[in-house]
Amino acid sequence: MLFFCILICFKIQKQVSWKQLHSKIAVVIIKHFCYFKLIINLVFELIILTMVPILETDYVQVTLDQETDILKLVWKSDCKSDTYRFVYNNILDLIQKTKIKYYIADIRKLTMVAPSDRVWLQTEVIPKLFASGIRKVAAIVAGDVYIQRHIAHINKSLIDLQPIKQFGNLDEAIRWCLTE
Repeated sequence: MLFFCILICFKIQKQVSWKQLHSKIAVVIIKHFCYFKLIINLVFELIILTMVPILETDYVQVTLDQETDILKLVWKSDCKSDTYRFVYNNILDLIQKTKIKYYIADIRKLTMVAPSDRVWLQTEVIPKLFASGIRKVAAIVAGDVYIQRHIAHINKSLIDLQPIKQFGNLDEAIRWCLTE
């Protein structure tokens, strides 16, 4: 607003036409828009650069945010037991080789987990996650009662470990992970 007042004063002082003033305003707006667009693109590229894709299949997407040390697993659909175990074994391998601090699993589209896989996850995978240095584990769940019970069963077995915290969306889970 201040800028436009200055331009109007410029018009009065210099005796330029409204058409000339209009073209000066247009040039300044385009220049500022270009700067704004450049800044937005740079910020977007920084966000993209920190998110490193680890694994991408029809069933799952695993990414690592190097800036926050968050490993994020997003289940796209249900899968067979061998795929389920393959994904978690790869996650365990990655965590043991890096210094990842937080793990977030988005399981909103995972509607069924075989009982044997649930037991394997709670007795083998989750303890190894914490033993490898993971500080917090978050699960993003929908209103699905089955999946909420799945997490509750896992939490019952985590006697000496921190329980898995449930969230409704990714932003809540990230905020919780990053608060000490």
